[in-house]
Amino acid sequence: MRVPRARAQVGDPVTEGSGFGTVLRMHVVAMEVVIRIPGARTLKDRRQVVRSLVEAPRRRFAVAGAEVDRAIEHKRAVLGYSAVSNSPSAAEDQMDSVEDFVWAHPDVEVVSTERFWLEHP
Repeated sequence: MRVPRARAQVGDPVTEGSGFGTVLRMHVVAMEVVIRIPGARTLKDRRQVVRSLVEAPRRRFAVAGAEVDRAIEHKRAVLGYSAVSNSPSAAEDQMDSVEDFVWAHPDVEVVSTERFWLEHP
């Protein structure tokens, strides 16, 4: 027998805990990372570096990642990552790991990073 799931309605409060009649608290964080790729001589060089910076964190840290701004300049890229968790500290830890990974990449210089939290109304 299938147990019906509780569905949140617009205006319902978001509460801690799980079970019938409650909704899990959800924490969403996004991070934008602007990088320079000084060693990229061609767009192919740039794509290889960007691909590794998008795919590896997806696998290692369970985050979503993508190139979010198609730059005309082949030595610059803007990457976006996001994580969803039931605790803010876990989401923050995921983003810390991704940021450390990008900073440690030997082929890039990090220009800036910025984090954004999705707030529930």
